[in-house]
Amino acid sequence: MTYDEAEKFPKEHTLRYALVEGSKNLDLDEAVLGVQAVLGIESGDMASLFFSGLPEDEWPEMTDYGRFSRLYAYAEYELQVDLVGAFHRDLKEQKVVG
Repeated sequence: MTYDEAEKFPKEHTLRYALVEGSKNLDLDEAVLGVQAVLGIESGDMASLFFSGLPEDEWPEMTDYGRFSRLYAYAEYELQVDLVGAFHRDLKEQKVVG
């Protein structure tokens, strides 16, 4: 999905709205907080890992499109980590894995 496509969605599509609004924010921590709030993420651990290679001064210098792309990839990353964790918990409950 592109920035332009996401911007056209109504505000009730909250993840898309958080991505668009976050991409306009020049403060990376604040931009990420909106996405985390929508996804129900209470820890910044995965965000710290995901954005660790990004120089501190690069975020404000990026375009809205660039920031949107990074936030979108971050949201996908968080969702994948959550799904893998949930799958593993299910397998443990079924005693398929130790």
